[in-house]
Amino acid sequence: MSTLAEGVHAYSPRYQLWSDGAEKKRWISLPVGTQIDTADMDYWSFPAGTKLWKEFTRDGVRVETRLLQKQSSGAWYAVAYQWRADQKEADAVPNGVRNASGTPHDVPNGDDCLTCHSQMPDKALGFSALQLSHAAEAAGGALEWTLDTLIRDDLLTAPPAQSFTVPGAALDQDFFGYLHANCGHCHNPKGTANQQTGLDLWLKVADLAGPITASSVYQGIFDRDIVWLDAEHPNAPKRIAPGSLPDSAMYQRFVEKGHTWSMPPLGTEVVDPAAKKLFEDWISTPR
Repeated sequence: MSTLAEGVHAYSPRYQLWSDGAEKKRWISLPVGTQIDTADMDYWSFPAGTKLWKEFTRDGVRVETRLLQKQSSGAWYAVAYQWRADQKEADAVPNGVRNASGTPHDVPNGDDCLTCHSQMPDKALGFSALQLSHAAEAAGGALEWTLDTLIRDDLLTAPPAQSFTVPGAALDQDFFGYLHANCGHCHNPKGTANQQTGLDLWLKVADLAGPITASSVYQGIFDRDIVWLDAEHPNAPKRIAPGSLPDSAMYQRFVEKGHTWSMPPLGTEVVDPAAKKLFEDWISTPR
């Protein structure tokens, strides 16, 4: 049985990143006596020495554990460890491994890790105000960290007055929460993908205060023309075309794998079936 080191805490994002069906566990450690800078509630800044781990189990096999650590310089170090066949030890594999441990799971190299994690001012993803706004669950005999526990333990420099919820009906919450977790870490005002297309899929705290239809994400995708169309794009004129899957570029890019325009561009090779239905239900629902 694994035992967590002192000061290491489990957490789980409210909205999950799809990883081809892999089961995941996550942990974080903050240096003693430090706080997370939350002056900008949309983009947290972590103290030097912060460590985050994510463990992947695919087809019942624990395959890898990733480490993301903030250095004293402010830069982040990323490396993955592949578990040995006996599941007792793991070895660093900085160059990555394809189809690791007899599974379809690919362990990324360090550059691949930072390709996604470099699209935010600070590199930690999934540990944020919205993602931690849920009830704590037991994890290895202790309660995992949530927004409420961070506030209680005085770990935020500017704690919010309340937790956060995506507005709207359950379908809206699931759809925009999925976009936030799976697309927003690149498609946000500070990411390179946003600079190319202006597509913003990162829910800000301000977006959570009013109706979802008033959010920057909704306004940027619903019945909005795509910015550019090249020979390799599906012939879909709208980002989200109300009632039309063939005309919705975001849907087409999501369900078609193996193309230069497929989304997400890395980290997954299998279409998320639950999310596919979520897209279909949301696009087909009259508004």
